[in-house]
Amino acid sequence: MQVVNGSPPVTHRTFFILLLISVVFFGIALTILLYYWDLLVGVYKTIFLLFGFLPSIVALCVMLIVWKRKSRDEKSLGVHP
Repeated sequence: MQVVNGSPPVTHRTFFILLLISVVFFGIALTILLYYWDLLVGVYKTIFLLFGFLPSIVALCVMLIVWKRKSRDEKSLGVHP
């Protein structure tokens, strides 16, 4: 394993873990949203939307950052022309 810029290269396993986290949290939030939306009132709806979907959004953002780093590392290693 080659080290680029002081960090190991990103593997496909990293993508899979981040995608799995994103899908799981999104699924949980969507399930709660569909079944319990009528029971949530006012401020609780806002809190739910913020904290229910936030982990999924964060995981997708981290996956995007990791993907950018992976492509940059591959270019510096000469994998892609």
